[in-house]
Amino acid sequence: MRINLLIAFLLLGSLAVVGQGNLQFNQVLLLNASFPATYVTVPEGKIWKIESTVTNSTGGNTFILLDGGTYYLTNVSAPYLNMPFWLPASTYVGFGVLNGLSGKVSVLEFNIVE
Repeated sequence: MRINLLIAFLLLGSLAVVGQGNLQFNQVLLLNASFPATYVTVPEGKIWKIESTVTNSTGGNTFILLDGGTYYLTNVSAPYLNMPFWLPASTYVGFGVLNGLSGKVSVLEFNIVE
């Protein structure tokens, strides 16, 4: 009997929990990465999930410039390092590739739904 009451209480309590919002898939973006870096801003009400990066040569290291720092997404010795990588709304970010190469960054964009 006590177990049933505990389960009922937990179920009812979980219904009262209010989240910060849900994510709804919006679109796939294929953004340019270059040297010097290509800068973009994550739109208001959106969240980006960086899935992967590619370059036009085996010597290319893709990176992002974020909050004054350089963070490598891929490099020759460790491909797909730190993937996926999430970016919140209003983030100003640069996508770059070393050695004067070019590349692409695959991004999933989500709407923030209240």
